[in-house]
Amino acid sequence: MTATSVNPIQATNSIAFTIGMTSQTFALAAFTLLGAGMLAFARAAAQTRPQHRAWAGYTALIAALMPLTAWSCAAGYGSLTDLMLLAGGVALLPGWLTWTGRIGDAGRHRAAPEESE
Repeated sequence: MTATSVNPIQATNSIAFTIGMTSQTFALAAFTLLGAGMLAFARAAAQTRPQHRAWAGYTALIAALMPLTAWSCAAGYGSLTDLMLLAGGVALLPGWLTWTGRIGDAGRHRAAPEESE
């Protein structure tokens, strides 16, 4: 559409550059904040629930992966970024979500069966 309209290509390129940089900035901030939040989550879980230390360690591993992914994207290492997104999004994060769902369910107290008189 841009090639057939009367819009000058320089203005279109400037707009595309601005949108691209803004999008990348928000993505980098999101990965960094998610990593910081998950690290705080892992620390709190390790301190309050000693029986879940392995889960807290796995959470810390994923938390460390988040800022590394943001750094590789900011540094322009496209193949490393793709590899880290694949490792985190396909391998590590679904396992963490499954594990979190299982330990969250185990923490609930189930009602005791009614006693028969």
